[in-house]
Amino acid sequence: MNAKLSTRLWKWELPQIVLSAVLVFAVTLTAGCGSDNNPTNANGSLSDPAFVDIQPQVNTFLDSVFVAFSAGLGSYNEVPITDGQIKKFYGPGIPGGTNQSTYEYTVDGWHHITLIVNNTSVVIGVNDSIQFKNGMTPQQASDSADALDYRHHWSVTQADQTADFTNFSGDVGYIFSNLNTQNALINGSYGYNVAQRKIDSAAVVTDDSFTFASAATNVSVSQPSGGIWGTGCPSGGSMSFSVEQVKIVTNGSTVDTTNISWTGTASFTNGAATVSVTDGTTSWAYIVSVCSPAL
Repeated sequence: MNAKLSTRLWKWELPQIVLSAVLVFAVTLTAGCGSDNNPTNANGSLSDPAFVDIQPQVNTFLDSVFVAFSAGLGSYNEVPITDGQIKKFYGPGIPGGTNQSTYEYTVDGWHHITLIVNNTSVVIGVNDSIQFKNGMTPQQASDSADALDYRHHWSVTQADQTADFTNFSGDVGYIFSNLNTQNALINGSYGYNVAQRKIDSAAVVTDDSFTFASAATNVSVSQPSGGIWGTGCPSGGSMSFSVEQVKIVTNGSTVDTTNISWTGTASFTNGAATVSVTDGTTSWAYIVSVCSPAL
């Protein structure tokens, strides 16, 4: 097993409303890591309420993609195999919480890791499968491997579903190739889900869910000058995505349901994403900073 471990970049893979209740964790994300830069307008107004609703969700999704890229490349340097290593790799957990982890190397060549962390406020689950390959042949160690198959399944569930809450989950299936060069390529899919509830008053409750399906196509990541894979800041390539949004506003006995099907693309250039989003009738475009490329 390659024992090298790059500097951890991970943050909780959820927005600040949940981050305040937890410590740093390996598969995590803070919303708003990206910042809008030089927004451009297609034929839709950037202040349109529908776009204002979807844009922060798209930005948080792109932040999560960057974390998934980085986590996958970080696993090339070390796959934790003991309970202590798993807790160190994924972080210290959450206040007042308990950690339960497992590891196995399967007969078909996968490093399989699970972790459950919970306290009275939140439950976090991780289920990772990692396989190194040289050519098309699986191997246990990352030494000389030129490809990595990274399957990352995670969820964050709030214990209290009666007050305001946001639940998250994700299913990553990325193939990292060209790892024996200075420019890796990433292809594959990522399903990302958000379900949130906001209680405006005793009578008005808003449930808003966003279901993302995405595909990365030849996303390129350059190796840092130190020669160790770590940060997954994309320097090129693109991603397509679709989002099914269901917004339910309950006001007393009145229930108003809105369904919107969004599609979009993100083209990466040195850590910035040029994003286009459409609901099929109106289109919006803007640029957002996702990350800073490693030097």
